This record gives sequence, C-alpha cells and structure tokens, in this order.
Amino acid sequence: TEDERSNLICWLEFKLHPGLAIGPMKIELLARNPDILQIYEFLGDKETRKLALSSSQFKAATQNAAAIRRIKDFFGVKISSKVTTEALHVQSYPFGNHFLPGKDLMQPILAETAQELPLATLIIHLNDNGEDSGGVTAFPYSGTTARLVKGSAVLWFNRLSDGSSDTNAVHGVCPIKFGNKLVAKLFVPFDKRLISGKCSLKQTERFQLPANNMYFQKPELPPLVVPKRQKPPIQGFMKKFSKYSYASPNGLTELVQLEWKFYPEIKRLFQRHLKKTKNTRLEKSNEDILACLEDFEQSTKKIVENLMELPLNDLQAVKKVALNPLAIYKVIGRFRNYYLRWTIGIPEPGNRLKIKLQSILDKMYIVSGGPVRDDLEKAMLVIANIQFIYDLEVKDVAAGLIDGIDARVTLNAKDCYLIGQQAILKERFTTGIAWLEFALHLLVNTNDNSMAADDVYNELVAAEIQHDEEHPKNRIVDYNFFVKPLSQTPDHSQRITHRSLYDQELKKDWNIEKHYDNKLWQVCTGKIEQTPEVKSQLFCWYETEIHMTYKIGPIKAEIHSLSNMSAVIHYHDVLSARAVEEMKLFINDKPSRMIIDSGNYDPFSSPVLRKVDTAMVNNLSQVTLDLMSRITGYKKPPESRPMDGHYFAYGPGAARGRHWDIDYGPLTIFASFVFYLSNVEKGGETAFPRLRVKITPEKGSMLLWVNSYSDGKVDKWIEHASCPVVFGEKWIFAPDSVEGDQHQLRCHLKRRTPYEVVVNGKPIQSNLK
Repeated sequence: TEDERSNLICWLEFKLHPGLAIGPMKIELLARNPDILQIYEFLGDKETRKLALSSSQFKAATQNAAAIRRIKDFFGVKISSKVTTEALHVQSYPFGNHFLPGKDLMQPILAETAQELPLATLIIHLNDNGEDSGGVTAFPYSGTTARLVKGSAVLWFNRLSDGSSDTNAVHGVCPIKFGNKLVAKLFVPFDKRLISGKCSLKQTERFQLPANNMYFQKPELPPLVVPKRQKPPIQGFMKKFSKYSYASPNGLTELVQLEWKFYPEIKRLFQRHLKKTKNTRLEKSNEDILACLEDFEQSTKKIVENLMELPLNDLQAVKKVALNPLAIYKVIGRFRNYYLRWTIGIPEPGNRLKIKLQSILDKMYIVSGGPVRDDLEKAMLVIANIQFIYDLEVKDVAAGLIDGIDARVTLNAKDCYLIGQQAILKERFTTGIAWLEFALHLLVNTNDNSMAADDVYNELVAAEIQHDEEHPKNRIVDYNFFVKPLSQTPDHSQRITHRSLYDQELKKDWNIEKHYDNKLWQVCTGKIEQTPEVKSQLFCWYETEIHMTYKIGPIKAEIHSLSNMSAVIHYHDVLSARAVEEMKLFINDKPSRMIIDSGNYDPFSSPVLRKVDTAMVNNLSQVTLDLMSRITGYKKPPESRPMDGHYFAYGPGAARGRHWDIDYGPLTIFASFVFYLSNVEKGGETAFPRLRVKITPEKGSMLLWVNSYSDGKVDKWIEHASCPVVFGEKWIFAPDSVEGDQHQLRCHLKRRTPYEVVVNGKPIQSNLK
C-alpha cells in the first residue's frame, strides 16, 4: 500500500556495528514487518562464479573462503569452517520450475533431531537472467518481491524476538520463464544473533536491522490481516500421523479391534461391581462408565450381533465399523471422551472400579498412538462434508441413512450439535446451521436429553450473527452462505443458499463457464450424466493387440468418454489379487499423511495416506509400469530419469478436488494412469465433471487418460477429481507418463487435436463435437 511504501528507503551502509567498519554498500529496504533487505554488490563476479560452479542442489560451499568471509564481515557472526547447519548451500532452479510459498527449515546437526526454523535467511543471487525472466523471490504476506540482480543478497528474519515463527516471512519463487536461477543460501540458527542490540520484552516484536548503527523509526502501520481464503495455495502438506490416525484406513481398523478387545473386559468388570453393590444406585463418579458402555452398545449392536463375542479377527466385520463414517466417529469419540481420560487420569481415592479399569486399559492401550483431537474433528467434518456434497437431508444422515445406505448407527442431539459447531468453526455456515437446527429440533420435539436445549439455541444464534458478519459481498467462493443475511429472512422457508441457485442455473445450461464445483458435486451424486448422444458412442471390447511388437490379451477395455475427443479408458482385471495385496502392504511401510488441497478453496480438502516410491525402487512398481506400457503402447520413463510412483489410501470421507495432472517439475505429464487396488462400497469415484462422467473403482483395474493435445496444450476437458469415499476404503497406485518419452506418437498439424484412441491396433474417430 502507499502507507507501507512511504516507510521504505535505500541507503549506503558504512558501519554495521561499533566494532566493524565496512562499505559503502548499497542497501534497499523492500518491506517492513518483517524487515526485508536487498544488499547490492554483496559479492563480486569472481566469488559468484566460484559459487555457481558448485551448482548441484544443496551442495555445501563453505570452501569458498571469500564468500564466507564477506558474510562474517557484514554480520559480525562467527561461522565455522566445518560443514554445519550454517553452511552456505547452492541451489539451482531450472526453466519452468517454481517454489510454492513456505518456510525455510534447516537440516539438523544430529540425524535424530527434527528440522528447525532458522533465525534468519540470506539468499545470494549468482546469475542475472533479465527483468522478464521470472524467478523472483515473492513474499505474499508482505506484498513484495526481490529482483534477480547478480551479486546481490536478500535478508530477512524468520522468527520473532521470543523465538516464535513469523508467519509473514512465508516466501516462494515465481516460475522461471527463461534460463535458470542460481542462488546460494545461508541459514542462521536461532542460537546466533546477527546484531548485538536490545532484546524486546514484547512477545511478538520483530528483529530490526540498523542503518549505519541507527535504527529505523517503527512505522505506525495497522497490523497485517491475512484475508481469509487467501492463504498461500498448498498442494500437499506432509506431517507425521499417529498409529490410529483418521487418515489411515488400517489405523482405523486396528482402533476398532482394540476397542473390541477391551470392551468385554470393561463390561464384565462393571457387572461384577454392580453385583457387589447389589445394584444399588450407581456412584456419580462411575456414571461415565455406564454412559460409555451404552454408547458402544447402541452404535454397534446393529452391526455386530453378539457383543460379548466380538469377531476380532474377522476383518470384514471390523471394517463395517471402521470404514463407516458414523460408526467410526462414535468410536473415536469414546476414545477421546472416555478411554483416554480413564487411562491418563488419577482415579479418586477408594474408587476401586476406576483403579481396576485403569489397570485393564494400561495393558492394552498406548495413549501416544492416538487418536488425537484432530482425528475427532476430522471425523465430524467428514459427516458434514458428505451431507453437504451429496446434498442429503440432515435428518436422514442423523437417522443413519446416507445416500440410500443404512449405516445402522444414529446420531443424537449432542452429536448433531458438535458436528454443526465444527462446521461453523470452518465457516461452513449453511451446513453448520442446518445441523444446529436439527439438534435443537431433537431436544425440543423428542425424548432426546443428551444436552441442554439452551446451549444449542445460544450456539445457533451466535452462528447466524457470525454468518451475517461474514456474509459474502465480493467473495468469489460463497457456497457456504445463504443468499441474504439471515437477519433479513427470519422465515426459514425463505432462506435460499447460493449452492441451490447455482444448481438451478446448471439445470438450465450445463455448459455455462462457471460453477465448476457444483458440476463436480452433481456428477458425484449422479444427478448429471452423459447425454444419450454421448452414451451411444461408447463401447467396450477385448484388447488383444496394441502394436506390432506386443500381443496381449484378451483384456477387457471400456471407453467411458469420447466427448470433445477426450478419451477415458478403463482396463479391467489388469492386476492379480495377489499383486494388489502386495502393493497395499507396501504403502504401510513408513507412509506419510498428506492434506490434499487444490487451490485457495477446496471443499474436498481431506487427509489422505500417501507413500512415495522414490525412483520406482519397488519391484512391483516396475512390474506395473511394464504392464502399463504393454497394454497401452506408451513408453515408461527410462532408467536414466526415473519417476516417482504414488500410492494413496482414502478412508471414509477422503476425496480430492478438481485438478489437472500436468507438471512434474520441468517435465509435462503426458498421460495419467490409476491402478485401483480396492473396491469401494460407496463413493470414491474418479469424476470428470466437464465430461459428465464418473468411474467406479474396481479392484485390479486400470484407468487411463491423456492430459494434453498433440500440440502440447493442456486438455481442459480432462479436469478430474475424486468423489468422497462414503463407505469403505479406496487404494490406488498412480504412476505418471512423461510427454518427452512418447516419441513414437504422431503429432497433428491441426491445433488442439487429441491423440488417437487405438483399439486393437486401429484408430477410432468420434463424430461428436
């Protein structure tokens, strides 16, 4: 803004601190809060050339004495001559590459310690591609960029004075449009201080750099408020997960088995206690045990008949609970509200029942394995998301009826209240208010006494006020709001949501170039399908020959779309049952939790379990790639340039928003392959909203589509997503095929012409426009 720019200056630096005189050196202040400095002519041509020669990624360059000495002289920091976390590293960003906004993390000195956020970061530019070459370092929260000027350095602090992270220091690198970008990075650990100066007592004070020993006057600027929904787009945020994480279908299965293991013990212990007390009035301190047992029995008895002989080793029976969104929510709720408290709490003196109960749980339940609070929140949001995306009535979901399937579990008023409360916290107002209203209905009009009606009413009023305060005026995304402020529509029957308006517009004209998320939801729910004209062009066949070299088959293949010449082909029974199970075991070896998010707003954002097979080292991955090449005729990556294969496991509610599979760093993904490693009881389809088609996962099958036309342009019609898993689990393996490897394919002279679809060696043509 103009106010922020008025506080920016440049100067010639002669002295940095009392014991050191340097300069003159030109320095420019790019931003305040935090201070971001660009130092010109920091290194000469000789030093930058030496560093550029060591341009392999993250190569230590501490042997460049001139560069290290320059940094020591400028900052007055003692830097070790050994390769440590303070080492200067050289990075190369090739053409077309970029770096999504994030924070800098230092590699630890000891292998067993975690990465840490450095106090400050210094970037030295080692080359200059020109003003229009891209690749500038961008600070989205400060609204500024640092230009690529050879020999210049950019400096900023990553931490506040109290050691906490400065969220405004998030930065990224814009795409390289020409040539490449070479930089050297120095991370200064938090146990070092750049300048000897006053240490602020304020908790969130920022470090400052002086100009010739004089500190700038702090600008009187309003605190930075990051606009909601404008956080830096994240494609995947990785973090460790607990053993019983909601992201892991196997973890949820083991969690149910654990509860089934100690439920009979708790039940017998409780019954013996009642017998000893001759069924007199239960002590108030033990009423929670009765509440837990009743909750377990009410949510499980319709799924499993004999509760005292639970089939622990029957995985099919266990998964009926573990992969049921309502049932697993109840399970996680009991662990968080009862078992965890009983295990780590201190029983009241003399309460022998709780002491014995704690002894049972100590032997079976390791609290560090979870589930954690985030898992319970995810379980509630999954129910809210399924209800919203599949456009279901809250009363039906609470009664256990989800899109025509009986979950055999019901929700009481307190459950509905908690789900609504969680939705409101995520600003999903239409969903949250619907759940709160139904919770109030249950308390007022039924025998439900799970909580006080006044608490629900107060929460509902607060949610409506918050909705009106946040009501979209110029918001791009407004699916979660009503059209008018609720204060203007006291009659509930007159309240209209933006989503319902958009659905009506699509009903009139599906080809309208907007409301793409609504299109996806309608495809997932089956409300929109391909036209009869399109369906008449589709067919299936037995593939016996791909080209002259290979003869295979017969393999059953099915064309799901030829609309706009964008072919989606489903090959059935490609992998054997044994190969599928072995590949599923591979993902459980040190997997990671990934929050999949496509863009600034993604209603499908959800935790997914992922395992990356780096360079396809797994033998099964290579066998699968060979099979892929043999069936389709597309060539797999050469051994000299290996690609990664991605294994994904989707649990209940997990999904992925609209996206294209296009870039793999500087490479372009030519075609996408999805190997389905499981069937899904309900949901989990791969949807192509622009093509109005969804494909149901089938264990052992392979789905293929081409991402670009023969001229290299992206095929927008092939935009796809994963519908939420409603019941069951979805496992896939997704290798990529790079465009540069497919030299055997024919390029058309006409622009935006797709590659030909080949059936038994002969191309087919579609007459559709």
